[in-house]
Amino acid sequence: MPWSTSCSDGSAVRGPGELVEDRGQPDIEHLAADRPQEHGHEESADPGETDVVVGEYVLDRELRALTGPLADAVDPAAVAAAVRRFGTLIRTTASLRAYRNDIGDRLAGVAAELLAERTGLSVDDPEPQIAGRALAALWQVQADSLYRHLDDTVPPDAVYRAVTDDVTRAAGLLDTGFGSGWPKPESPRR
Repeated sequence: MPWSTSCSDGSAVRGPGELVEDRGQPDIEHLAADRPQEHGHEESADPGETDVVVGEYVLDRELRALTGPLADAVDPAAVAAAVRRFGTLIRTTASLRAYRNDIGDRLAGVAAELLAERTGLSVDDPEPQIAGRALAALWQVQADSLYRHLDDTVPPDAVYRAVTDDVTRAAGLLDTGFGSGWPKPESPRR
């Protein structure tokens, strides 16, 4: 069920019921029909590359839905705080984490089915299974990045760019494979 919460400035933050990851199975299956080329993006002949592009496109739409209220709000700090509180609630509530994990498993299953169908493999083969899980994991990369970058001192367009960069880096690793594409850290990360 969709929800929204009002901030002190009267603006609203859309809740999880309005995001693809939380809409349930019918809308998850609908992702298969939503191709980036229908929105002016070029389609690749490589099935794996196309699926990464589709995943990035869908994630970009979701990120715009989350960061849009920041740009439109009279008090972006209040909106950012509400989104962060929701992220904290998910991270600290066992039933919400379980629900998020269940939705991620369902997304991975649908992605595996689509990949198996497009490649002529069985959905039980390891390639569609791991690729489906990897594509679905981009949602968590985006959620973690948004949680990390979202605060009341960062303008909404900078949050959008930082999160998009993180998702693009993760998707790039999927696209190039685990044998290459690892960035060299400038300094050790903690």
